[in-house]
Amino acid sequence: MILDFSNNVALFASIGFLIVAVIFFWYAFAMVYHFLRFGIGAKPKILAFIFFVGFFILFTIFVDAYSNVSWIDLLDRFKPSA
Repeated sequence: MILDFSNNVALFASIGFLIVAVIFFWYAFAMVYHFLRFGIGAKPKILAFIFFVGFFILFTIFVDAYSNVSWIDLLDRFKPSA
């Protein structure tokens, strides 16, 4: 069975979203973990909190932008005209 991209736009878009989200979450987790675990004093903890709040805001913007994309219209722009 060969997956045709034009018939499974939602599937491929969801898989791409999940891959990007996992990489993004892993990066954020690694940053916050290392700031909290290896930081001495209060400054690294405050920096980790600021980073986490920024991560949450960016992730919310990312999900909102992803949900507002019209994938069919976007794919139609890349199809060759016959």
